[in-house]
Amino acid sequence: MNHTAYIEIMHCALSNTKPSSEICSRISLFELYDFASLNKLLPMFAKLLQYWPISSKEEQNLVDWWKNETTRLVFLEYNKQTLTKQLLAKANSKELCMVFFKGYILADLYPEFTMRNSSDTDIYVSPSDKASAFSLLKNMHYTHIEELEENDVSTFLLIKDEIPLHKIELHTSLYEDLTQKQIDVLEDIPLLSKDNIISLNCCHLTLNTLNHENHFIYQLLHMAKHLCSHGLPARYLTDLSLFIQKYQNDINWLNVQNIVNKLGYLTFYQQLLSLLIHYFNAPDAIRLQLKLESKEDVSSLLADILSFGMRSQPQDISHYFYCFEKYLEQNTERTNSSQEKITFDGTTVPYNIVPKKYQENEVIQKRILFLLNIKLL
Repeated sequence: MNHTAYIEIMHCALSNTKPSSEICSRISLFELYDFASLNKLLPMFAKLLQYWPISSKEEQNLVDWWKNETTRLVFLEYNKQTLTKQLLAKANSKELCMVFFKGYILADLYPEFTMRNSSDTDIYVSPSDKASAFSLLKNMHYTHIEELEENDVSTFLLIKDEIPLHKIELHTSLYEDLTQKQIDVLEDIPLLSKDNIISLNCCHLTLNTLNHENHFIYQLLHMAKHLCSHGLPARYLTDLSLFIQKYQNDINWLNVQNIVNKLGYLTFYQQLLSLLIHYFNAPDAIRLQLKLESKEDVSSLLADILSFGMRSQPQDISHYFYCFEKYLEQNTERTNSSQEKITFDGTTVPYNIVPKKYQENEVIQKRILFLLNIKLL
């Protein structure tokens, strides 16, 4: 994969400018589609299709399908926006505080909010309001998908004429999959105190959300979580860079750095900021005294994100990587001390969790070592 070429295409999509003729000739429409589909960028790239030469019926069919799919996704975003307005009106009438994060707050940063299509809407309610939120959603004909129920996350789906229109993930905690030591750090802030909740106009909606500094910290936590499990789509890089560009003056970067350090994510944070500074116009000043890593030093992180981690791998390899990583996560405590050496001989992770041939798999070994190098394991 030509990383710089795809990064240029992402910049062109955000600025609505023409990619260089060299890129259009070097990256085929099918390669562009594979990258966009993998990284949830189909609507964002749709306006760029006009610049690609079409030399076959198959390419024309792909362009036609892509445009139709973008139209469908855009329609769904507008429809979800309408449904969210209705939900907010009902919640406000019952004085039920719903705190939105990611989703609309990030989509509003794009030239058009429909460029960032979301599979679900993330909403936080306090544990004491959970029953009221359940009742409200059920009265609005959302179905509780009980098989997707987790300790702190409940999933609701609105279906009409057998078509899923709106998926809501209702959270009663923002600390999923963190260790107790990390939770203690975050509860000292705390992310969700009344003083740290703001009202923000996003995508023609007035939403309660985390203040910008805490929302940035939450995004880092969320990225670390997904980078470890299966991977991050490239869209997270545009999300974070646009967020920094708009809200950098509302964030105490020293405070963020101190919190990230206490959480044990400083190496990852340093590499991520370096990547954003090199490739996505993030201001150099935000890293404070942290070393600016070279492009070569952040190349593994960039490559992993642009290929969406294990999502680009065969299903069995992706599954057993997840089992390996999950076992490590559940059986070790994150600290600032160095991690004991991880082996792939059934000692660190038993063979009844991940079979021998998968522990010996080069892709799995390489990605575990990559996560160790940025100290996410």
